[in-house]
Amino acid sequence: MAVTERLRVALTTYSVKPRGGVVHTLELAEALQAAGVDVTVVALSDQGKGFFREVGVPVRLVKHVSDNADASALDWPALVDRSAAALGAWLAERYRGRIG
Repeated sequence: MAVTERLRVALTTYSVKPRGGVVHTLELAEALQAAGVDVTVVALSDQGKGFFREVGVPVRLVKHVSDNADASALDWPALVDRSAAALGAWLAERYRGRIG
């Protein structure tokens, strides 16, 4: 009899606030878990705050402040690049060799 491993998935999102993509990520994560997939959600979070609602899968929060709430906050491409780099660095550090 062949031994099969349970599929493991990490879903990432840019925020913990109730926005479209975030809501969809949480719904997808919970649906995948209900189907037997081992799911973890990784999210950027200002000051380590949690999601806007209870989440039915494991969550890992990456503390990251995306802007200074001043004029520099209007440079969205730079803010997105910095946020993506912070999330990528966090994932690489913790999951090196386990993603593929």
